[in-house]
Amino acid sequence: MLRQKLPTFFLALFSYPVLCLAQDTAGELSQLPGGEEALEAHRSGLSDVAALRLEQLAGIEGLGAQAAEQILALRVENLVRSSKYRDALDLLESAATDLRADLGFWHGVALVGLRELVEARSLLVPIARDPEHPQQVEAALTLGSALADSGASDGALDLLSELSESGAGAAAAIGLAAAELHIAQGSYAAAAGIIDHLLGLDLQLTDAASVLRAESLLGIGD
Repeated sequence: MLRQKLPTFFLALFSYPVLCLAQDTAGELSQLPGGEEALEAHRSGLSDVAALRLEQLAGIEGLGAQAAEQILALRVENLVRSSKYRDALDLLESAATDLRADLGFWHGVALVGLRELVEARSLLVPIARDPEHPQQVEAALTLGSALADSGASDGALDLLSELSESGAGAAAAIGLAAAELHIAQGSYAAAAGIIDHLLGLDLQLTDAASVLRAESLLGIGD
């Protein structure tokens, strides 16, 4: 029986790791009026508050180039986290080309939030294929979930299946997402096959793997 619900593998924005700042840059920002409060709001996941305080920091005259770039990067991230996708995209338009490229993940997530999936895919797929990118898994799961949510479940499965081969570090999370989507479609044997393959790779899997495997085997039994 096909489960009448969407998969749960989408990572909520607040669960993404916050942008890590170099110690010297964090120190520089903390010395600005209101800077420590902005950084603390960011670290605490209070994205609305952080975005507002960072906007105030951006208006300070005489900011160094590095501090200005870090403030802009943090503003983009916190605007996306607080679902202000259009504001994030507008801000990205003012960013230098190199910085805009560095913020490709948040740019892509903002586009997903606006359901602009073709452009989002062009940004997120290269990240999801890069085993060295710190947000490889998040990019894959975000785009896979967006495709599934838009009704393109087959496209999501093709994407996740491809990306699960892109490196051992990403294989577990992305493979489990593909297995869950198979279960949502009633393809229990395919889901069990993916999970058994992951188990054979001797990866450190979460308890979710056992739960999904049991669910797939129950589905096959039905």
